[in-house]
Amino acid sequence: MENFICVQCGTQFDATATPPPRCTICEDERQFVHYGGQQWTTLARLAADHHNHFEDEAPQLIGIGTDPEFAIGQRALLLQSADG
Repeated sequence: MENFICVQCGTQFDATATPPPRCTICEDERQFVHYGGQQWTTLARLAADHHNHFEDEAPQLIGIGTDPEFAIGQRALLLQSADG
């Protein structure tokens, strides 16, 4: 069983034997399903040609993204503080 990831929006779903029939995020009226139809990948497949990218944005602030960009190209921001 694998955790399938929607190629369009990047949402990872619970582990199943087969890809979900649809992505509930992309089927929301504010989003869209790619004209080629719903597509899925897995973390193992992504790891073959994608990697994490860390960039110092400001003192104590690190941007964490994926290279090359995946899905909607989101990134995380990690703010380091004295408390953790």
